[in-house]
Amino acid sequence: MKPEAINIAIAEICGFVPNGAGYWHKNGHVYSVTGESEDTECCGGIGGAYVPPLPNYYGCLNAMHVAEMSLRDMDFDVYRLELQKFGRDIRATSEQRAEAFLRTFNKWIN
Repeated sequence: MKPEAINIAIAEICGFVPNGAGYWHKNGHVYSVTGESEDTECCGGIGGAYVPPLPNYYGCLNAMHVAEMSLRDMDFDVYRLELQKFGRDIRATSEQRAEAFLRTFNKWIN
């Protein structure tokens, strides 16, 4: 899977919902796939609004830690087993953690 597809799949598992132009999150914010400015006519037509990107689960251990914290106990057990297939769990890279996370939910596509 490509990094962008990985980030989108994990985001959806973590509660981000596609809204046609980006992703809504339960925190009330809107996110885009890459982070971009939108030309809007809000605020009297002054400037545009910056839409932050989805978390970079593939490339950031901090983002993967947030995703890991969303796991229920039974899912966490499966996740740890998936990480152990890489021969490591504590020292796993963000890429390995992302793959194991998606495999936990049967969302990994070769």
